[in-house]
Amino acid sequence: MFKIRDVPISRGAFSAMGGICLELTADLTPILASFRNRTSSLRRSWLQWSNEEGEAAEPIDCFETTTSLLEVGVSYRHHYTPVPFPEHQLTWYNLEASWEVHQGILKLAQNLVNAHTFIGDNEAETQVWPDPMEAIDLLHFRCLFVSDIGVLNYIRVGALEEMAVYVEQDYDLSALLPLDSFIARSSTNLRSLCVEGKPTTHMLTELLQRFPGTITDLAISIDDPDEHSRLSCHPTRNATISPQLSRILFGCEAKSQFDYHLYLEMLRSRLKAESCALRVAMLVTAGWSPSSELDVLVTGEADAADVLAHWTFRPLWI
Repeated sequence: MFKIRDVPISRGAFSAMGGICLELTADLTPILASFRNRTSSLRRSWLQWSNEEGEAAEPIDCFETTTSLLEVGVSYRHHYTPVPFPEHQLTWYNLEASWEVHQGILKLAQNLVNAHTFIGDNEAETQVWPDPMEAIDLLHFRCLFVSDIGVLNYIRVGALEEMAVYVEQDYDLSALLPLDSFIARSSTNLRSLCVEGKPTTHMLTELLQRFPGTITDLAISIDDPDEHSRLSCHPTRNATISPQLSRILFGCEAKSQFDYHLYLEMLRSRLKAESCALRVAMLVTAGWSPSSELDVLVTGEADAADVLAHWTFRPLWI
């Protein structure tokens, strides 16, 4: 995997690459047009824009005819820029865009196994959800991340095993209606659920109750340090809620004053329950000194972000 930022790239070297991560700048973006039809070996591609740069106004179309391309990710800083690629052969994609863009891709990408449907911040402010019509069938899906539960109104899956959702603190139960309709029309055997963002304890409980008896792995990734400690013991403290949980993972990218005593109480409550299923508990946080009673993963902020990204099915090659 090559990671490139503002360095010369020969056409021969580019055509031989199996995977590439590009941080795009104003100088590098125009050069990519010359590599169209020269990416025959490329299987993986990740594009993102430099913090200092705005996105290109014109589409980046050098990957559209890449016959070997299977995995694609595009991360924007400011505004969506079209990056055409061969949707019909993709098995994984990660994209920040409006729902209309995602919808067009999903209708064509029938071989997808793993997808990140991220509604970008700019698009989310103006996103108007159309009336649900015929759902898009995604029969090969195994892993799905949605940054807005509203996406679930428009898809049907047949083999989903792992799902991650982003939720806001102000969500009420009406926000779960798309999930309810998604479950009703889909065939799932969901075993892993990751809840990211700012979930309340009530919202977590409701999410778990939507999948009685199936979820064995629960990950909670908090982006608000003030909520981290309070959520560490609810709703998982009550062993009657999803007693089949065998893995419980908590994490926060930012530095937080975590009350690990509450976390230990939650674990003890679970472990004391009859027919306890819990086998793995993990706590990931940045800049915090653990108690000797608890095995934890304490990292720098960048490392913590990498660990938590893996919980939402982001591959290690990015």
